[in-house]
Amino acid sequence: MGAYALTMPAQEERRFGRVPMAGSFECEYEDGVQGEAAWRSISLEGACVQLGRYLRPGRTMHVSYHGLDLELRVVWCRPAASEEWFVAGVQVMNGGPELALMTLMALVQRLAAQGALR
Repeated sequence: MGAYALTMPAQEERRFGRVPMAGSFECEYEDGVQGEAAWRSISLEGACVQLGRYLRPGRTMHVSYHGLDLELRVVWCRPAASEEWFVAGVQVMNGGPELALMTLMALVQRLAAQGALR
């Protein structure tokens, strides 16, 4: 079994659909190191993000995004197509209404880009 198989969940565990989301943000990993990351998609309980380093499942990071403070826990992580980046599925530990608002904002941006909000 390769390293890739160990980093991905054996079964789809997502309960909510994802909405594509773009935008970069600064994060602070649990070891105090700061880094740059980017959103790929978001749902009502988690997100898919692009990171500048590998994070083992279970690790956490703190994100400040447009005035919202989020604590994220890595569920899975794997190399991205680019050798410089990693893609991770994260669970938002303290999302509540803030995460619902971010998901709604991403959905509105997507609909606007498709011309569906005329």
